[in-house]
Amino acid sequence: MTALRDRTWWIVATREMSVKARDRGFLVSTGITLLVILGVLGFQLLMGASGREVSVAAIGDQSRQLLKASTALAEASGEDVRFELREVRTAGEVRALVLDDEADAGLLPAGDRGGWKLVGAAERDSDAEIWIGAAVRQAVMSRTPRGPAPA
Repeated sequence: MTALRDRTWWIVATREMSVKARDRGFLVSTGITLLVILGVLGFQLLMGASGREVSVAAIGDQSRQLLKASTALAEASGEDVRFELREVRTAGEVRALVLDDEADAGLLPAGDRGGWKLVGAAERDSDAEIWIGAAVRQAVMSRTPRGPAPA
């Protein structure tokens, strides 16, 4: 009895699949669905492959060197991020460019010890925070004298 029930199930399932495979509406809707899925995947690949350019408003030559180092660090780690300097003269201009969305981030000297402050409009740009932060740490480490270890 179980073998007959299994065979009956198989016959019904096979018939349903063959009917669906010949149904024009099913074939058209399946084809459209596949095209939409492939289109979305292609779009995501295209957008992910293009590099990102982050504009940074900053003051002075040291900021230019930091942004070059940031781009180099990002490239060395396989990220396609480039930092473009929008050089201005004052901290007020930096803040104005960031608040007007003419720059993605701002970089200001902080204090007399060579520190830096990253400025964002509502929130910080994550690429800027990661790579500029890494470049600042690298610059600080290269300036720090390394003497003998304490005893």
